[in-house]
Amino acid sequence: MMRFSSRRVLRSLAFKTIAPVIFMALVSWVGLFLFVIRSISNIASSGTHGTIADHAVHADFVRNVQIAFIITAVILLGATLLFIYSLRKNIRGPLDKILAPVRHGLPPGYHGITEFELLSDSIRTAMDLWERENRMLNNVYHIAAIKRGRDFFDEVVMAISRLFAMHPMISKPNPDHRSEHIVSMYINGEFRRGFDIDLTGTPNETVLSKKHIFIIEAGLREQFPQNREFAETKAEAFIGFSIFNSRGEAIGIVSAFGPKREFTESDIKVLQTIGQLVASEIERMDEEREKEEILEQLHQSVKMEAIGTLAGGIAHDFNNMLQGILGHATLLKAQISPGTRIYESADTIEHISERAAQLTRQLLGFARKGKYIVEPLLVNEIIDTVLKIISKTFDRKISIRTTLSNEPMVIEGDRSQIEQVIMNLCLNARDAMPEGGVLSIDTSLSPVAAGLHHEKSSDQAIIRISDTGIGIDKEVMKHIFEPFFTTKEIGKGTGMGLAMVYGVVRNHNGSISVESSEGRGTTFTVAFPAVNKYIALENSAPQEPVQGQGTILIVDDEEFIRNILKTMVEELGYRAFLADSGAEAVAIYSDQWEIIDLIILDFIMPDMNGKETFDRLRQISSKARVLVASGHATAEATGLSAGDTGYDFIQKPFRMHEIAEKIQSLLSV
Repeated sequence: MMRFSSRRVLRSLAFKTIAPVIFMALVSWVGLFLFVIRSISNIASSGTHGTIADHAVHADFVRNVQIAFIITAVILLGATLLFIYSLRKNIRGPLDKILAPVRHGLPPGYHGITEFELLSDSIRTAMDLWERENRMLNNVYHIAAIKRGRDFFDEVVMAISRLFAMHPMISKPNPDHRSEHIVSMYINGEFRRGFDIDLTGTPNETVLSKKHIFIIEAGLREQFPQNREFAETKAEAFIGFSIFNSRGEAIGIVSAFGPKREFTESDIKVLQTIGQLVASEIERMDEEREKEEILEQLHQSVKMEAIGTLAGGIAHDFNNMLQGILGHATLLKAQISPGTRIYESADTIEHISERAAQLTRQLLGFARKGKYIVEPLLVNEIIDTVLKIISKTFDRKISIRTTLSNEPMVIEGDRSQIEQVIMNLCLNARDAMPEGGVLSIDTSLSPVAAGLHHEKSSDQAIIRISDTGIGIDKEVMKHIFEPFFTTKEIGKGTGMGLAMVYGVVRNHNGSISVESSEGRGTTFTVAFPAVNKYIALENSAPQEPVQGQGTILIVDDEEFIRNILKTMVEELGYRAFLADSGAEAVAIYSDQWEIIDLIILDFIMPDMNGKETFDRLRQISSKARVLVASGHATAEATGLSAGDTGYDFIQKPFRMHEIAEKIQSLLSV
């Protein structure tokens, strides 16, 4: 069927309608002109020579002219009537026949004048196309209303396949924009989904890079011979375009390929409308996933905090018990000659107590309530210390590679805890590579991420520890920082390593993240706030414990702790007063403050706690020297001034020489 052309139809209708009228008008005017010329010629031949002398001849001339004008007017009137008739017959009548069914939403079926047949066919085609588009879009809108997620995408690609007789595909570009993840693809009556394909050398690469519609109407396989799907379906035509979220970011690609065809504006409009619906669903799913991740992080944080509180409470009580065991073992060793069986037994008790104390330190590290001695630390120096240990103990099948920053990265923290963090991550990497592999340790200095600015630093020291081991599956990833969670065999792991790492890092105002996939290894990234890189690091050798003199007030709610501390300080040459509560300590100090040189104060006590007791003691004497001893709190957690020359902190359990050093240090102020 011929294509409808409005100009051609108008020219044809004008010729059929106006041409007869113009012809009649021309005939009448030509006849009138010839009649006038003839009349003038007759007058001239009668001898008047340009003047009208004979009145009769003049009257006859005028009458003839009037008759001619009347005849011309009649002809023109006839022409007008003919024009009206022709207009009604050739234009208005056909238009009425075409518009009558259109007004009722029905396609026209006019037959008659060729030009109006073309117009009728064009209107009918447009209405059919509109109805088809409307059906397609209604179908997709219906899918969008009742389907969600994978079901929605599957229904959409199936609808596109049904409506366009092509093989549709919905995909999402991966973060690297080098590959795309197939959300849903419908080929030869089956769905394919959930896999990645390379974008290089594909039409979708052009779609994503130029962010506009890309169409190939023929010769698709010749242009992209390496594409398996195109070869499988013998595709010749392709259409694809990017879809965007509300922020204008490209979040997906809708495309279709199939037999050779011509894509109309209607096809493009329908597919783009479908693309908008697909974009909305992808954005909705992304937002829901982000909300779920935030809720999961919140849930995990609350759970870890609750477990941390429980772990801290257990560690406090356990450390008090260990203090009694370790203290007595130390006293026994001080009173027995080395080499005897009793000395060896006491030494074994001391060693076992140290092992148990290490476990509680891990618990407190997870609970973020462990010993925390703040000092400036060089990150690369800590790495070197750990490397000296692991290089001698790790299997030679594991290759250790380091890329350490040339910048002097300095952080503030507890050296032993930071070393333990690095060591635990290296041990986990070793265990993940039973057949050998590569352990990589990298350090770098970078600006603090937005929203994570620390009051002491605008930079952060980054430590990355990677392995090429077996990786971690998604389910295990959810629990790796939980205490006592382990995938190792019974007896080969306590499940406290990564829990301690998590607690220590958080306790040092740092962050830790992990990236892993099964069979591709794991990378732990630890970030600590960096301090002034030109800060001087001080290394002071520990003082040897010495005997002393003076009076010490021991304050602890546990009787066996008071007794062992009393024995220890008396062995060191000091006199001891005992108090089982903060109130009793205040009463004793109020009476005896002039002769009491030092107070050893438990921080976790019922009724009047260590902080309240400390404040009351300082009210009695602003120069009171106080050594806080706790199996639970950190030096910072006490809320006491670390810069106070009359104050210090010691973590339970401790040996006699450790508390001797603390006492000597405070008394020398």
